[in-house]
Amino acid sequence: MQERLRPTLGGGENYRQQVKKERSGREREPFRSLGDTREELGPQLSRLSSIVREMPADQRGDRVIVEATLFSDYIANSHYPAQVLNAGDLRFVGTRARPSAETGEPTKSLLLAATPESMSMVSNALFEGSRETGTQRQLRKIESFGIAGSRIVERVNIDAALRDGDGRIAVDAVLHPPVDRSGRRTPAAARTVVGRFGEWVGRSRGSMLGDYIRVLGGLFFVPILIPDDECDEVSKFNGLRTLRELTGVSSGPDGPEYRELMEGIDPTPPSSKQPTTGVRICVFDGPVEHDHPYLDGFVTVDDRAGVGTVGAPLADHGTAVASAALYGPLERAAQLPMPPAAVDHVVIRPKPDDPVHMPWAINQITQYVREHKPRIVNISVAPAHEVDDDDEPHDWTITLDQLAHELDVLFLVAVGNSRPARRIFVPADMVNGLAVGACDQRSPLAPWARAEYSHVGPGRAGARIRPSGVMFGGTNATPFMAAKPGEKTVGKLGTSFSAPTVARALAGLSAELGERSSATTLRAFAVHFSEPHDDAHSDEVGHGRFPEDFGPHLECPENEVTVLYRDVLARDEVVSVPVPAPLVLAPGTYSLRWTLAYASPVSPEDAFEYTQAGIELSFRPHALKTTMREPSTRRTKTVHLEKDAALIRELQKAGWELRGSPSTKPLAPERHERERRNDGGKWESVVRGGLNMRASSIYRPQIWLDYLSRDGGDISRGSGIPDLPFSLIVSIAGPPGCNIYDDVRSELTLLTSAVASVPIEIVATTETQD
Repeated sequence: MQERLRPTLGGGENYRQQVKKERSGREREPFRSLGDTREELGPQLSRLSSIVREMPADQRGDRVIVEATLFSDYIANSHYPAQVLNAGDLRFVGTRARPSAETGEPTKSLLLAATPESMSMVSNALFEGSRETGTQRQLRKIESFGIAGSRIVERVNIDAALRDGDGRIAVDAVLHPPVDRSGRRTPAAARTVVGRFGEWVGRSRGSMLGDYIRVLGGLFFVPILIPDDECDEVSKFNGLRTLRELTGVSSGPDGPEYRELMEGIDPTPPSSKQPTTGVRICVFDGPVEHDHPYLDGFVTVDDRAGVGTVGAPLADHGTAVASAALYGPLERAAQLPMPPAAVDHVVIRPKPDDPVHMPWAINQITQYVREHKPRIVNISVAPAHEVDDDDEPHDWTITLDQLAHELDVLFLVAVGNSRPARRIFVPADMVNGLAVGACDQRSPLAPWARAEYSHVGPGRAGARIRPSGVMFGGTNATPFMAAKPGEKTVGKLGTSFSAPTVARALAGLSAELGERSSATTLRAFAVHFSEPHDDAHSDEVGHGRFPEDFGPHLECPENEVTVLYRDVLARDEVVSVPVPAPLVLAPGTYSLRWTLAYASPVSPEDAFEYTQAGIELSFRPHALKTTMREPSTRRTKTVHLEKDAALIRELQKAGWELRGSPSTKPLAPERHERERRNDGGKWESVVRGGLNMRASSIYRPQIWLDYLSRDGGDISRGSGIPDLPFSLIVSIAGPPGCNIYDDVRSELTLLTSAVASVPIEIVATTETQD
């Protein structure tokens, strides 16, 4: 492959500048008066105080878990009622999503660990004094108080749960973070809660599977076996956050199999057993026929399930997934092309009816990833458990998000298959990975749409746009051709095969980017260059159809330039970077596209928000346009520093203030409708957007990035907060005939090619099977 004439550029971070952001805005007056608050909350606090005092010790931990539900207008972190918690010696242990009792709108409940005296102390604070205190003002934003635990049993799908030999259902019990009497999270408090819960389960003719207890964040995931009719009784334990059935492995869509690529003809294996790059893809799946002629030499096997690989049950799926990771859909050809990456195949799919198979499997994934630290990981085998509107945490989602953040691993997760399509399966709701759905046509064929079996979004908080995107996964008319044990090829359908096809494309991109190839950067490229659908909702196709080959996107046309910025933000740091636009622009309309990605630490117990890091972007298109404000009326006016110099002096004499920073213009990010109010989606770990502007509105444009963090439901600031790496991709295209690319390269000389010096070629054609 020849060296690119106009490669995508890197090094945008070399132009970073620290700036000072004006933080403004006044807090809204709570709509409920103090008198009404006392009338509403007073009786609730009195009743709750009695419940907390009288709750038996064997039904709780050292403290009792209560809920404080906020009005939906006050769910942003800036409204966190810290003074209320301090007044009642209450300890934050999580949040949960729930509808407002008054309006029905989505809101959140704070889960709080209370002492026997806590609610009386809050009540005293509510009624004290004649002038409103800060604590009382915060209480005006709280809709209700109550005991935690309602609606727990509604989550258990008894029909979907696995059973043991005695007919008991397998259930995952999630316990709140244990807090001791003094308010600390200690091992002794954990032993108390887990021990009492085990005794409580035993009274219901159940048993706790202690060998498979997982601790994630502050949550305890405890597998138990109980009779069907004992769920209600078990759920009365106050330290219990939720019950969830333990399911088997998700299955593929029903559909016919096609056993030949073309009647009487199959491609011959590649000419050698050496991939075109040194990149490797890690696949977690079922058994694999690794000596299949199409896989031999390219696939290594770690059989953690101990079921064998050649000729083992379930080997059809694992073999087809490995084939997709190597070649994508097999095509009519005399000989298969060399794959861009080798596959490390880890077998984690043994008995589908084993009650603790899923906890065992996620433990195996954790151990392998921590030991081997792969860069690209494909998961097409996961629990048959779909996300819900309450965003309750799942241990697979939490585990993969933590690994992705800590180890810079890119997880590609199949969203699941069924007819009719259901909500996406976990862990496709993870915020730090790519959730891959299936579409019915290979790129660039059109029209295309979501494959009918491909599961739909939205995802959880921090990852509402789900799937992240789609890739061809096969249809009944045009199946996805892959290797089959004992035969050459077979036609398949499913997101299980679209996900490793994306992994293959990103492996090629990783080799092209070289040292710039972090997991975050790969995720940003995948979203930035996905092909949007004109009509489909984001719940159907996410950001769009992923490329099968990123090579063409690494070459810019002369009227367009794409720049990669890779940098690290410190908390409370606001940084500006230049949008790659020449000083002198030809007349016409310019299109700006941008994608921001980062890996966020997560708070497992904080289901309503989950992500702990956020980046707020602001676009400043014109360096000479700023804002003036009249302090008394708070009126504002946009002015040009050069053209309006006389007006500026006149307004300053009249008391107007001149702001030093350029005026902002909304960047119009793509957001799920649930993120369009309050925090506006700034806590999403990958965001894409764009806008069109006239040349006259652009002069030395900048993007500002402001790093935000939160912990325990509240905004966190100061020292001790880790830095946040991010990747930002910006593309700007001008009218035909202009030469933006060369102009930018001559003016921004610190930009260099983002492509490695020795490019590779990924073969991806558009020919499909009959």
